Amino acid sequence: MGIENEFLEFKALVEATLPTLATKADVEAMRADIARWMLATVIGLFIGYSGLIVALTRTPAAAPVAQAAPCQPCMAPQPAQQQEKSPR
Repeated sequence: MGIENEFLEFKALVEATLPTLATKADVEAMRADIARWMLATVIGLFIGYSGLIVALTRTPAAAPVAQAAPCQPCMAPQPAQQQEKSPR
């Protein structure tokens, strides 16, 4: 009776496992979902990298350059100029 008990245990194990296995329809649905996610990922990466390339290669518009104030004469003390003595 030992073999019959082992067979019954194995049969019970198989019957308990069978409902949890994927069917052909389950595998096909999963394949379609994976293909859809892969396509969405490729499109997203293409858009993202395209935007990055455009942003890096775009030349920024020339910003207006602030003009410096005109240079004022230097107010440093100048050496005294010798005045020519005029003959009188």
